[in-house]
Amino acid sequence: FNMVLLFYQNTICVISLLLAREMGLIKFESLEISKVKYWLPLNVLFVLMLATGTYSLQSVSVPMVTVFKNSNNILITLLDFVIYRNKVSSGVVASLLTMLLAAVLAAKND
Repeated sequence: FNMVLLFYQNTICVISLLLAREMGLIKFESLEISKVKYWLPLNVLFVLMLATGTYSLQSVSVPMVTVFKNSNNILITLLDFVIYRNKVSSGVVASLLTMLLAAVLAAKND
């Protein structure tokens, strides 16, 4: 049911955007097959991420999913530093640690 709802929401969004473009409220380029081929892998991965997140809630509690998602942000930041040597400000580090601490405390009783 979740995927049907997501499909319905996306369909309404696309129709609304097309109507707004026809009414002259917004402007955006027409769809080109070359751009679809370029962005398709990313969109497939995004849909898979949504599906796995939804299905993970069948076996793991919401606080634990939050812990995993916040841990993912820390891992991405760490890999960004290791691979690309991007410096991370102390504010970003504090924010990431606060997110992780809050998620761990919320999941403590699970």
